[in-house]
Amino acid sequence: MPGAGQAVRGVARIYLAREENGRYVWQLGLATLFGLGVPMLACLAFGHLEYGIPAGLGAYLVSLGALRGDTRGRLVQSGQIWLGNLGVTAAGVLAADSFPFVVLGSLVFALCSPVRAIGVTGAPIFAITGHSLHGLGKVDYVAVSAAGALWALLLLLVPFIGGRHDPVAEPAGSPEPLLVQARHAVTWRTPAFRYATRLAACLTVALIAVEYFRVPHGTWVLVGIATTLRPTWGQTVERIVKRSVGTVLGASLGAALLVWSVSWPPAGLILVIALLGGIARPMRGLNYGLWPLVSAPAMLLTLSLGQTHPTWIDAGERIADNVAGAALAAAATLLLWPHREERLIPGRLTELLLAQARLLDRAATLTEGSQPEQKLHTRAGAENAQREMADSRHQLASQPRPTPQLLTELDAAVTSADQLRTQVISHVEALPAHTTDEPDALRRLAGDIRDTAASLTGLDPGHPPGAFDTIPPGITEAATSLMTHATRAAALADAAKHPRDTASSSPGPTNPERSHLPDGH
Repeated sequence: MPGAGQAVRGVARIYLAREENGRYVWQLGLATLFGLGVPMLACLAFGHLEYGIPAGLGAYLVSLGALRGDTRGRLVQSGQIWLGNLGVTAAGVLAADSFPFVVLGSLVFALCSPVRAIGVTGAPIFAITGHSLHGLGKVDYVAVSAAGALWALLLLLVPFIGGRHDPVAEPAGSPEPLLVQARHAVTWRTPAFRYATRLAACLTVALIAVEYFRVPHGTWVLVGIATTLRPTWGQTVERIVKRSVGTVLGASLGAALLVWSVSWPPAGLILVIALLGGIARPMRGLNYGLWPLVSAPAMLLTLSLGQTHPTWIDAGERIADNVAGAALAAAATLLLWPHREERLIPGRLTELLLAQARLLDRAATLTEGSQPEQKLHTRAGAENAQREMADSRHQLASQPRPTPQLLTELDAAVTSADQLRTQVISHVEALPAHTTDEPDALRRLAGDIRDTAASLTGLDPGHPPGAFDTIPPGITEAATSLMTHATRAAALADAAKHPRDTASSSPGPTNPERSHLPDGH
């Protein structure tokens, strides 16, 4: 069947694709190897092998992050991560006796996922801790987990392992208070806010379903959600493919190791876990799909420490739970407050047109032989607007069922803007200062572009420029093409939006929509 074969090749292509700028940093493998191995061996030495589970989990989860900046900045980041991990774990332990509090806490920590100290992993850690303490006392669980996390963070502070520290930087300005950031996120409906809301809803539904149906190893559903849910459909599909395929392969390997490791001494089991974790951690930066291939066996073996030895059935149940979580993430991305790039298209196009109009105004001033009173970085502004538009087009293409004609019109608009910018810059640089009617013609052309930009929200047909004999034909043609394709693209974007979104097509600020999510699993 050619269709099935094509689908398999598509999945394989996504799974094997390297991450952007992906590379295998083996030093991070050393950090994870010693971060996992030393705390668990210490628990074994003190006669409490079962403590190796929280110690290993605490060390492994914080080792997934990366410290950046100078020494002071890394120390601050380490403190924030450690305190965040400690707070989430302690809260989960306190809520362990009350399922409603587990659900409520997971909801709160998911909404706080944009906060770096909590991140994407905060809610799953809280829920997993509140769901099972692996038979340990509450105080012991928190203390051992905190000790394992602290040890792993100390390793990441070593320059050879965590990367060379940057030179001492000048103190940055005070960041906005968290409440101000939160109000900003809610007001502008940033991707981080939409993502946090979607994550909170998914985890809440999953927790209730897992508890109601008594799903074996149901917390792996939560892991499946947290590791695959991303802001856009394209990102989520990529994560689902990489995570699901990697987990199936990794858990299959883990099932074989579980059967084989029945007779292993505890110290040998810990060394294998540490080795697997050390191999897995750098793969996360190289290819996310290869990470669960090795980390899943490490996690399965870790959960067997001091507990009833799992079997291949346990591995199969965890695979099913992980895939179920991925499926829920896919459904949420499609149906629950999906990111619709069409909402941003008119605003991006308006900025693109206005940037080109400013460039023409500056060119007009320069052809008069005088310098503008203010240098508004018009060339850089035009380039930035073009990049923003190209990025928006890329985001649109990653959504399910994008409009092909809209993508074509956006490509044509970006190409026309690039041609206009190049033509204007080349024309100005090639001519000596002179006095003609050309400056007025350039300004009139800039005015036509501004009129077209203003019409995008109303989707009027726009007015193409007249015949400007003193302007090189290339500039006029590029400007005409830009206005034509921008107007068509704005109309198509408006038509592609849901009717209830039509009233929100005003361009508005663009920067709030480009906030970045913290790196999670």
